[in-house]
Amino acid sequence: MGSFAGVGNRNLMKLTKYFCCQRKFSTRNRESKNKLVNNIKKLQLLKSGVCEKNFEKGKYMVFSEQSVLLSKNDPLYLILWGSFEGAGEHVADVTKQSVLLSVSGEGNVHFAVRVPVETRQAVQRSFGGEFVSLRTSLFLLSSADSALVSQGWSLLSWGVAARFCEACGGALATAGAGGHKRCSGCGAVRYPSLSPVGIALVTSEDRSRALLVRQHAHPPGMFTCIAGFVEVGESVEENVRREVAEEVGLEAKEIEYVGSQHWALPASRLMIGCIAVVTETEFSLDETELEAAAWCTPREVRNALTRVAGQRGVQSGEPGHMWVPPRGAIAHHLLQHWLTTYHAG
Repeated sequence: MGSFAGVGNRNLMKLTKYFCCQRKFSTRNRESKNKLVNNIKKLQLLKSGVCEKNFEKGKYMVFSEQSVLLSKNDPLYLILWGSFEGAGEHVADVTKQSVLLSVSGEGNVHFAVRVPVETRQAVQRSFGGEFVSLRTSLFLLSSADSALVSQGWSLLSWGVAARFCEACGGALATAGAGGHKRCSGCGAVRYPSLSPVGIALVTSEDRSRALLVRQHAHPPGMFTCIAGFVEVGESVEENVRREVAEEVGLEAKEIEYVGSQHWALPASRLMIGCIAVVTETEFSLDETELEAAAWCTPREVRNALTRVAGQRGVQSGEPGHMWVPPRGAIAHHLLQHWLTTYHAG
């Protein structure tokens, strides 16, 4: 019996049962992974050319100006996906006006389309939903739906703005189902721009306090994390160290990557979230960038998160109390991560 020599029958039965369970578990994982891979492969194929059948069977997210069509489903809002026929009632040529977004877990192909502002009321009546401002929608929706709205708006906006080639000035023609454009002159391929932004929750060396800041333009009472654009030549770590040094005069000794998020407003950005550990606590404020900063205890952070839990809109805080960005913003996730990791008890 090779390596099983000397193993009793009872123990061998246990080992056999264990390996059978492991095999079943691996098979389930493989099937789940294959489903994801198959959908990604399908999306890749669609980007090279969407056929009429895919458009006709697709689901459409509807935008009008800076708002998106949603349906209320307490306690959350949901994207109200329309049909090809429904979108066609308000858009002259859906196949040319829409952009490809994703393939869902069920295999549905998702598109985004913009309708004229004068049709807003008619769209709401025919679809049975309501248009909600983009900024508000990103805080009302689930993370998955918020990401789709951000993607859809960014692609549609870029499609309108990117009209001529940067190299030769030739007209750009839409390709890749709205994901890129090709120059009619030199043949160059242009993709949507994406600006990387480092955003960091600064914490003390013992992780007992978090440093939150507010800009002059923030709504009253709102505090958040330090953030800034990644400059040419910088790594994310270098960006975080520079922003922390510039804005509060502290040196970040340790930097931990937590997660990232695409953010569509005011322009397409990739928010790269980190925890930055500092050894000193006495900060010096850059008053041109910031209005205030404050070291906060876990209880204060938890209370600030509670004030915006389940709230609608951006300005969700109670008057006279500190509050933080609502669910849907990566700053919110960083604060929750800090509490869960270091103050779960």
